[in-house]
Amino acid sequence: MKNLPALERIATALDPWLTEEQAGRVLRRVGAVVPAAAPVTKMTELPPRAVRSAASVDVLSAVERAVRDGDPAANAWTEWALRWVETHLFETKDPIVRQALLVVVAAWRATGDLRFRNTLLRAGDIMARRSGSDPVCAEVLRAREEAIPESVPSDVSLRSAGLSARHLRRAESPALQRETEVARGAKVVVLSPSVRSRYTAATVWALQQEGFHVTRVIVRRMLQWKRIRTEWRLSRGKLLVKAIRRGLHIDSPAAVASGESLADAMREWSAPATPDAPVLTCADFTDAHVLAALEADRPAAIFFTGGGIVRQPILDRAGAGVVNCHMGPLPWYRGMDVVEWPVLYGHGCAVTCHFMDAGIDTGPILLSKAIPVRPGDTFELIRIRTERVMVEAMREVARRMRDGSLTARVQTPEEGRQYFTMHPRLVARARTRIDDVARSAQEPL
Repeated sequence: MKNLPALERIATALDPWLTEEQAGRVLRRVGAVVPAAAPVTKMTELPPRAVRSAASVDVLSAVERAVRDGDPAANAWTEWALRWVETHLFETKDPIVRQALLVVVAAWRATGDLRFRNTLLRAGDIMARRSGSDPVCAEVLRAREEAIPESVPSDVSLRSAGLSARHLRRAESPALQRETEVARGAKVVVLSPSVRSRYTAATVWALQQEGFHVTRVIVRRMLQWKRIRTEWRLSRGKLLVKAIRRGLHIDSPAAVASGESLADAMREWSAPATPDAPVLTCADFTDAHVLAALEADRPAAIFFTGGGIVRQPILDRAGAGVVNCHMGPLPWYRGMDVVEWPVLYGHGCAVTCHFMDAGIDTGPILLSKAIPVRPGDTFELIRIRTERVMVEAMREVARRMRDGSLTARVQTPEEGRQYFTMHPRLVARARTRIDDVARSAQEPL
């Protein structure tokens, strides 16, 4: 049996979580997909293809028992179960999703981590529409109705309730020396979600102000089925609606009244409303004509202003790297709704520029900038304020890149967590903490 060494390692890794019957099924099912030389020494190193096989139900069933028994070795698998449910939120009749939901229920009860509770709230909204008896549905709905603790403990490595200058200095500490110097006048490319995106236009203007030659703006077409489906699965359409509103320049009354919006900043800077650079449209950033254009341009760097997932073919053609400005404080808050999640935990808000990699907001950190949070703020106002700071942060990265003073700090997986779209019930709880964050963020660490 050619895969016997790998199967022996997997059997050792899974023991004692699986019953003998389950272990037999798992080994039979993964035997065809695990290379004999696979370095599997523990359960968390099982290859993704094996995890996605029919063996997943048995594995997740074992993980659920391990979580209930308090086995810390199951932690990595609870993270996997959380991501799997969030990615397949509308497939709650799928056996793997159902078993992953039971892992999430067990993890919520064992840890009190509100990310698990958030997923149960979102899944429960979908499953509550079902009729008839469904034990998994009943368990999810019971967990959904359990009380949210009044005191929300922090689960990230911050030492105070406010995001202080010391946190930002730590995020900028040069732990990685990487070739990031780019000469003045060098070619750069900008990736965009819409040709009418103000953020794209302002970023192109900022790069040109720092002496870079923006050879082209690559725009991903908005109204196409693949993109709509992806955006819906990630955020129930919230990202797509936001892109459409921004593309049509539909400003909310709060944005107009605030005087702090990106539109106000662009008028102050005398920046054009549309990108002053050639535009190349595509269905996906990995389309053949896009890759051919990048091969021809050979950009010194790529700046990302939206448009979906950036895959390895783009990363491989990005020169120094693909620069993104994340709306939250890295490395602690990765993923979605990273304005609301820090506030829920009593932390301040910030944007973070980083090089993109194959993970979700896990690439090397370049710099961070704090976002002011004021008494009486709403999340809408904080986000309005954030957009201007994001452009300023991208411009500072470009300046440091040009001057040769840009350094990158490698993130480690343990430093932060991935967050997902926040349920309205948790948004309401986070909203009550804005004033507390506004006061504490002013205090020294």
